[in-house]
Amino acid sequence: MNAATNDVLSCQVERFTDIHNALTLLMRELYERSDSTGDPAPTHADCYAWAEGAGWLVHSIARVRDGVAGARNYE
Repeated sequence: MNAATNDVLSCQVERFTDIHNALTLLMRELYERSDSTGDPAPTHADCYAWAEGAGWLVHSIARVRDGVAGARNYE
């Protein structure tokens, strides 16, 4: 693998890690908001649903990031 390709893949891994971390923070905030009062109001249910969606994105991005990192390390 040439140096330019390795640099691009390294940059992508860093960006995926940043996105992963940001979504993890968002997911935590949404879960905390949905659990803050125990109120079953629609806004709390919506927060929980958004947190579930964010969790799915977190796992998906982690898989892509790990795949890119694996491609970068494969020679």
